[in-house]
Amino acid sequence: MAPHVETILIPTRSEWVGLLQGFGLGATVQVLEKNTATLAQTVSESLADLQWEAAMVGLPDTVFLSGNPYAGFGSFHTSDPLVLACFPTREEQRGRLGAVNLSADGVVVEHADKSADADWGQHWGAMQFTPEVLSHLPLEAPTVGVVIDECLQRGIPIAGFLHDSDYYDCGTVSEYAQCLAELFDLPDGAHRE
Repeated sequence: MAPHVETILIPTRSEWVGLLQGFGLGATVQVLEKNTATLAQTVSESLADLQWEAAMVGLPDTVFLSGNPYAGFGSFHTSDPLVLACFPTREEQRGRLGAVNLSADGVVVEHADKSADADWGQHWGAMQFTPEVLSHLPLEAPTVGVVIDECLQRGIPIAGFLHDSDYYDCGTVSEYAQCLAELFDLPDGAHRE
């Protein structure tokens, strides 16, 4: 994300602040102490005191193995209300991620979070949004993906682009194991052992 933003905010709980600050992440990275109840609340509070036109959200347990999807946001204007970086959904990911129906002209027309009944072949994995969109994110929402449904209901346009990167949700053991198997070129099935 670093080449595509002015500042990177890393909100974390009190017990992790010192560890993250110790990594020497550079002058453009700010570690913020946030002991919040939800991811939506964390994002809202992290941006509350800043002046900004557009913010990107990347999830800390997400790994992209090829290319940089954050570069794709550069094709959009910072005034575009909501833009989603979307990725091809592998068979084992169906029903476990935020599926999106992305039209041929790059408009998100449907979204379903972790629904086995909704499969359009792609899911979102990173987003860019404006302050207006953030104002529609309920603080009690467990994830920022809820804002996609809020925008769809309000008629706020959502743009999307498909990135061909291998996407792994390493917040789950199975995806983390698959990611490691891919990174270290382990034989098929080795990640299950």
